[in-house]
Amino acid sequence: MSTLTTVVSAEPETRLIGMTMLRRNIDTVLNRVALGESFIATRRGLPVAMLKPPIQEPVPQQRKSD
Repeated sequence: MSTLTTVVSAEPETRLIGMTMLRRNIDTVLNRVALGESFIATRRGLPVAMLKPPIQEPVPQQRKSD
């Protein structure tokens, strides 16, 4: 999976990935997304979807009863 292209986006580093490449490498791509990378999936050169990590919201702490 060496033919990824970096594009300008609101994300720090977003890469274009074609549908064929995505299908062949979905496990690797999802692992990279889990590590913080973002991808724009394209079909025939046109963007169709964005893969990016979910927003991590802080988990509220439960108060202990005295």
